[in-house]
Amino acid sequence: MPPKRKQNAKELQKKLREKDAKMKELEAKLAAIEAAANQNKRGTSPTEQVQVAQKIKKARTKGRRKSTSPEDDDDLLKETKEMIAKAIDDPVFAVIKFSKGDCSRDKLAAYVLAYGKPNHGMTPKERNDWYRQFARFCGAELNRHRSGVQTAIKREMRVLYKSKTPHAMISVEDWERCLNRDLDETIRDDAELFEAYYDQIMTKATGTTERWNASHKGYFCLYNGHPPKKTGAFDYYVTPETEAYACLVLKGNWNRWNAQFQTTDKFPNYKQKALHHWPDDDVIEASDAIKARLYREQRGLDELTNLPDGWKADMQLPFEGPIPADKKAKKPNQVSTTLSAILAAVYWLFALLLTLFAHSLTPFCPLFIYRSSFRKC
Repeated sequence: MPPKRKQNAKELQKKLREKDAKMKELEAKLAAIEAAANQNKRGTSPTEQVQVAQKIKKARTKGRRKSTSPEDDDDLLKETKEMIAKAIDDPVFAVIKFSKGDCSRDKLAAYVLAYGKPNHGMTPKERNDWYRQFARFCGAELNRHRSGVQTAIKREMRVLYKSKTPHAMISVEDWERCLNRDLDETIRDDAELFEAYYDQIMTKATGTTERWNASHKGYFCLYNGHPPKKTGAFDYYVTPETEAYACLVLKGNWNRWNAQFQTTDKFPNYKQKALHHWPDDDVIEASDAIKARLYREQRGLDELTNLPDGWKADMQLPFEGPIPADKKAKKPNQVSTTLSAILAAVYWLFALLLTLFAHSLTPFCPLFIYRSSFRKC
């Protein structure tokens, strides 16, 4: 009887790897069962969610190199983050427009949890843990939604700007009259102004089409429109906070939007590339002319009064770089002309050499074809 063959090191390592793989599969199944059991409980606290995420991640990465990206945790908390985004879009944004500081973030998180997951069944300690874990994410989602609403209002202002002949922005005083209802319906201009405020601005200011759309317009008033038998703070289609926020956006961005619209009208095909190109002199002069006019209007100066030194610094926009004192000085974000010329010369020299090399081989091409046509014996 031949003696038993001894197992070498490679076979032993292979068996150990197979056993580790089986253990990892069992641990992953156990973690999945625990996660399903936790979802069937009265409420899933953030502590339990983190524990389940850690168990599953530990089962997947045991015996391997630890990953630095928390993708597994993000996947497990994806449902909660989607709930937060949906709750902020509607109805929380109808009442809360800004969130700054820990107290306001906790209030925002409380509203999100109350309206996004009303039957959560959490204890006070679990709710505090939820606020601590997701309050900053709620603030970030609120900022994202508010930025989208402001952009939508800007588009509507652009449409109203182009609808007038000649093109002109509706003044802030007119929008404030709409907010205070200081209008005369017998005057055609006031009627058109309130129609734009009622139909266009408020549609975008609510942040969602479900709150104010064609089915509501003409049937409800702005100040008291709400579903039947629902008169809560979040039930009104257009809340007082929404109207105040819309006027705040219009007032805060009026000068900037007006300058942008006028520049776009004068140079419709111009697109500034901040990384590689500096604006042309005529574009800078047109922008300075608009800034000078706005400077005079804001300070009550007539056209004959000379502007003081350094007035451009007061009218400088946030995205503009420092104003160079010397026009011939190198502008910020400007590519050196010498470097561009050298790169262009190298490119064309390489292309020329490649072309000459290709032409030098042309007379010998028939010889190569002729020799390759003979069969080797």
